[in-house]
Amino acid sequence: MKRAKKKGMIFKVDIDKAYDSLSWDFLGSILDQMNFPLKWRSWISVILNSGRASVLVNGSPTHEFDCSRGLRQGDPLSPFLFILAMEALSCMVKKASSFGLFHGIRRSPNGRPLTHFLYADDVVLLGDWSKMNALNLIRILRCFYLVSGLKINLAKCSIFGVGVGSDEVGEMANVFRCKAGRIPFKHLGLQIGANMNLLKSWKPVLQTFQNRLSIWKAKTLSVRGRVTLIKSVVNALPTYYFTLYKAPESVINALDRIRRVFFWGGSEEKAKMNWVAWQGAVWDWGHCETQI
Repeated sequence: MKRAKKKGMIFKVDIDKAYDSLSWDFLGSILDQMNFPLKWRSWISVILNSGRASVLVNGSPTHEFDCSRGLRQGDPLSPFLFILAMEALSCMVKKASSFGLFHGIRRSPNGRPLTHFLYADDVVLLGDWSKMNALNLIRILRCFYLVSGLKINLAKCSIFGVGVGSDEVGEMANVFRCKAGRIPFKHLGLQIGANMNLLKSWKPVLQTFQNRLSIWKAKTLSVRGRVTLIKSVVNALPTYYFTLYKAPESVINALDRIRRVFFWGGSEEKAKMNWVAWQGAVWDWGHCETQI
């Protein structure tokens, strides 16, 4: 959109107490419309209605009381039920787009419009940069709240502008009564809109590595324990980033150095002597043990 000099908005939604405020009647209606069998829906209803809760007052729980809405935190079934409920918001946005009430972002003149991305209670809405588009989006979210009980906390929502100045973003934030955000921003643990060819954009990954491979951990673990930590835990940390972004060589070297320094028990200021080639030390434990 920047290359085509088009304007667009990205609205990051925050749902207030999402799992605690979902209406059971609304969820049952969604399951019915999605043709779930009556017996299965009855099971879900029993699970929801059997929930009880209590309040801690000065560390002591009060008498238990019945719940009338919401999903249980920690229940492995709750995320799946919540995803089914959020399908209603997806359908509402799609219907508004088909009627021309809400205009999404098009990458090409004949391409399908991008209107929203949903991941459980993380919602991002995309649209053309216009006041009418913004007002219709607010109306859609209001209608969704009235039927589902999921209230949008506008004070914690953020709006980002693509191809527009900060003053325009501030004016649009006043329309939404939300925060004016700046690109790049963080969503689902990733930097959105950042130049991932720069080392500074990979600082969250480097910081995570440094936190996991702190000096005191190296002193309390044996050589075999350090190898296990590096191979089983640390090597998987940047995989999420690597699936979407191509890491510069400087980032790979920086991550490699952090692992190498941790393995030999050194520090960032003073690295210890590497007695075995790094290739053998990390990936071939038998060879490393023989060399040591």
